[in-house]
Amino acid sequence: MEWWKDVKAIESIRDFALLQALTPFKFPTQLFQHARTIQTHINLLVDAVSQDYQFLSDTLKSVVANDDFTRRLMEIHKKVTSDNKQTCTFSIQRSDYMIDKKPGVGPTLKQIEMNTIAASCFALTQDKMENLFSFVRSRFQPSSENSSIPPNKCLDILTEGIAIAWKEYASDKSCVLFAIDEGETNIYDSRPIEFLLWTKYKIPVIYRSLLELSKQGRLGPQRELLVSGQEVAVVYFRTGYSPEQYPTDKEWDARLLCEMSRASNCPSVGYQLAGTKKVQQALTVPGILEKFCDDSDAVASIRTTFAGIYSLENNAEGDWAIERALKNPADFVVKPQREGGGNNFYDDDVRIFLEGIRHTSEREAYILMDRVHPPVQPGLVLWLGKNIVTPVDLTCELGILGVFLRKQSEVMMNVEGGYILRSKSATTNEVGLNAGFGALDLPTLVS
Repeated sequence: MEWWKDVKAIESIRDFALLQALTPFKFPTQLFQHARTIQTHINLLVDAVSQDYQFLSDTLKSVVANDDFTRRLMEIHKKVTSDNKQTCTFSIQRSDYMIDKKPGVGPTLKQIEMNTIAASCFALTQDKMENLFSFVRSRFQPSSENSSIPPNKCLDILTEGIAIAWKEYASDKSCVLFAIDEGETNIYDSRPIEFLLWTKYKIPVIYRSLLELSKQGRLGPQRELLVSGQEVAVVYFRTGYSPEQYPTDKEWDARLLCEMSRASNCPSVGYQLAGTKKVQQALTVPGILEKFCDDSDAVASIRTTFAGIYSLENNAEGDWAIERALKNPADFVVKPQREGGGNNFYDDDVRIFLEGIRHTSEREAYILMDRVHPPVQPGLVLWLGKNIVTPVDLTCELGILGVFLRKQSEVMMNVEGGYILRSKSATTNEVGLNAGFGALDLPTLVS
């Protein structure tokens, strides 16, 4: 009997693991290294875009007119852009990639999106996933080959970035604030960061929802952010990326309060806007990358990862894109300006959705992207709560961590900080973990 059909074996893994994937995903070494190599250039790119108010305003103009969420973020950005008192510009971001394997062509790396707010799961990846896979291999597959899993110190590097930002605030009595959802359940991805901040750096962490911030937060005489009397040096947003997280004006007031303060916001609203799908589409336009990056080699390396992304503006270019998608909907994905998973349109839903909005201005709040066709590999997945392990055909998405810290014009930290790999069923379109579509995995590098 295969080990994964053994109920006792399943129970032993279930007690050990928090997540689902039990076998590493074979990932081409060259593509993996390319993604890691360009991350520091992407960090600088996003930072430059976030500082260019006029570019963001022009690029997002049609989105702002049709999407209330983006409009309100832009209003906050406008208020603070000429009066920014934040101690540091601080970003924890994740660039997501998939392998594209078209018939007759070798595999290529394609960027799916840039996550500039609440980029998650790094705290779960370091050590824990490798320990799980080592346990499975030694316990149930002792004769199997050792996997070439690359080292990963993403939790250490992410936490170091927060600690440096806290230190630059220059107040030993200050704390780090984790802004979270009401009734937050994703504690496993934040507690390890909190524990490491205290055990290694003696930096305390407090948790507040945006609603709690609106009631307990205020600005001091020097624009200090004070929450229940505690001074905050860094605000780390684990929420704030979706409209439903701002059900009332009080949550928006809390976001503005943080932006107006001296505390370093991770991310600032400018960074959040720089990570929108519309900005991602604008950066693929010839000449735009060069506007923000004067390193021609870096520009060329980044551009090789761009998939085709098309505007849906109410003009000839947008009409052309819609016509292409209506003829071949399976070749495209429609994306709104949202994070968190579960927001995109695939297959025949592309046709149905575009037919419904093609003659309205609402279409300008979306972008159209070439669909990536990733290779499929067999793997084993533990279905938590069901006590079963099943073989599943999987695809994967690689996320590269970038940590960036700038104080005025001085770049104090610009690193590629590790990775996460998420697998999903080949029959599932989305891969978001919190949205319930994917599972944490690890890459084993192959030639």
